[in-house]
Amino acid sequence: MHHLTLYASFLAEELRGNPSIDQALDPGDQDMVYGTIDLVKRVKDLANRQEIADHLISTFKQEGVTFDYDEFLKMCGLL
Repeated sequence: MHHLTLYASFLAEELRGNPSIDQALDPGDQDMVYGTIDLVKRVKDLANRQEIADHLISTFKQEGVTFDYDEFLKMCGLL
């Protein structure tokens, strides 16, 4: 049951947003970033999850979408 509590807490964090990400992005970009976090978290294999997250960060940087990438990785369950 303890794992379920931690998972529920992890999900609640995403739903509330994150000031480190929110302050740097407009609402449209926030939706995109949180949507990608939700998708990345669904990848069970951590090596694959890390590869996808790294690719997304690279894409965000290329498109000029800048925010706290370490926080992004934490919310993806990687840090």
